Amino acid sequence: MAKRHHIATHDKLSSAPAVVSTSIISETVVLDPVSDKYFSLEGVGPRIWELLQESTTLAALNETILKEYEVDEVTCERDVRALVGELVESGLVIHEPIE
Repeated sequence: MAKRHHIATHDKLSSAPAVVSTSIISETVVLDPVSDKYFSLEGVGPRIWELLQESTTLAALNETILKEYEVDEVTCERDVRALVGELVESGLVIHEPIE
């Protein structure tokens, strides 16, 4: 089982350097050629992936998603945290804790 990471709202997050992605219609496919792990992102996932192309935080991700989509704050934070957590656990996103 993958290790669970605690991601604080102001920790730095960014896509892993070796990871490649492509968009196909309403979906983004993300691949790590080193581990052969991939994700298919749909819905708000492609937008979150786009935001992760530069260093960001959970707080910034949540703020952007709340502005751009019709979603309540609790649902947004829960869903964004869950997706980012999966991407970190899979090695597709780098998590740098702020101490």
